Amino acid sequence: MGLDSSLHGGRSKESGSRGIVGITIKQRGELNDLIRGAHNDFIKPRLNSSAKRLEGMNKTLEEDLKTGAITREEYTHCTGKIKDLSRLQSKLQKLSPIAEKFL
Repeated sequence: MGLDSSLHGGRSKESGSRGIVGITIKQRGELNDLIRGAHNDFIKPRLNSSAKRLEGMNKTLEEDLKTGAITREEYTHCTGKIKDLSRLQSKLQKLSPIAEKFL
């Protein structure tokens, strides 16, 4: 089978049913397992721990401000950035269950 037919849903005795991009049903299942595993083993744990790390950073910044290790301006700048990251983390956390349903 040529490249053209595999890209356009062609069939071959040795490869089985092919989809639009030339991936067999078995390969698609394996790809889904790989993506699901990456989500469960890599992305999900990091999303869960990132909220705790961001809270820890805020506490450290508060301590640094109290001890004079950083200025009020530096504190405001850094906490603003952490707040932005917290919003992003929260959005990703909310999207995670939706992404799981697609896997």
